[in-house]
Amino acid sequence: MTSCAWCEELAWRWGRRGLIVFTFLLACFLSYKAVHNQITETSVLSESRVSIASYLDGTVSRPFAYRVLTPTLIRVVRDGLHMDSLIQSMPSFVQGKISTICQKATAEPPVSCGTVMSFAAASALYFFCYLAVIWVLAMRMFGGNAVVALGCIVLSYLTVNSLILLRLSHIYDFGVLLFVSLLLLCLEYRRHALFCVVLALACLNKESAIIYILAFAMVNLRRLPFRRNVTYCAVQVASFVIVYGGVRFLFRNNPGQGLELYLLPQISFFTEKYTLAFVLWTLPLFALVFYDFPRKNSTLQGASIVLLPWLALYIIGGVPREIRVIFEVLPILLLLTTGSVTKLVLRGVGEPPDSEQRAA
Repeated sequence: MTSCAWCEELAWRWGRRGLIVFTFLLACFLSYKAVHNQITETSVLSESRVSIASYLDGTVSRPFAYRVLTPTLIRVVRDGLHMDSLIQSMPSFVQGKISTICQKATAEPPVSCGTVMSFAAASALYFFCYLAVIWVLAMRMFGGNAVVALGCIVLSYLTVNSLILLRLSHIYDFGVLLFVSLLLLCLEYRRHALFCVVLALACLNKESAIIYILAFAMVNLRRLPFRRNVTYCAVQVASFVIVYGGVRFLFRNNPGQGLELYLLPQISFFTEKYTLAFVLWTLPLFALVFYDFPRKNSTLQGASIVLLPWLALYIIGGVPREIRVIFEVLPILLLLTTGSVTKLVLRGVGEPPDSEQRAA
């Protein structure tokens, strides 16, 4: 190797490492911004019906009571770090910033500033890990291109932030993003037993994660023998019955109902608001997401099956205009979009669009 070639190789390696370090720091900053906006721009701390206090003491209305994982994580952070004492030991200017954030917690019953910051820490951990998993998936699916992976992280934040700015959020939302991306990661790396474990945890965060059984079955339709695929799916169904049945029994006396139905309001909303202009606006976006779909990564192809039950659940049980429920399928849509944009850009500059790796 000539000295010039050696210098180029060294520069490439250090440039790649520098990009990875920059991506890490950017993910930290974006996690902070996402949580800050969730606290300051939404009703997550001001809506008494689903207040943090009611989640933590187990009195929140059903079906929210069934989503026990995030409240448990908040308790672990609060008690493990002794958050109230930790805040008091911080410099005065930091305490002032924290106090401003805690003033957003106006829901009844009130909670301590330590509890609010424990929620913020748990949400930040969720979101940072979500961005990290998305980066790993993008590196895996798009030929190890760190620039494309960085772009996917930025796109993930911008999309989530735009939904947050619609001013509606729940404490478990970032957990939904993380667990969906982890399920995709397990599918991509063929960690079938781990998928079963992650799915059980995901259902403790939000029960609608059960639709990813379909993703597992479809992705592994040709990867696994039929009986083995069915066995794994049966294990996942049994785990869901145990987990979901347990929390339903535990909170059976809470107010509310197990499933909130909004089918009639949704029909009214769709017929009145989904005009021809809206359809014409969404068609290009739909075309971009599913551009060249037959050549997409095979994991994304199979996992896309969950879009159908997710849409059905949204129409039946989703509040009209509550677009944040798209978090349950957002990682799939973002990765599909990243693949489409990458191919279009490569074709535009005259390079072969083969950067998206198709799993065997």
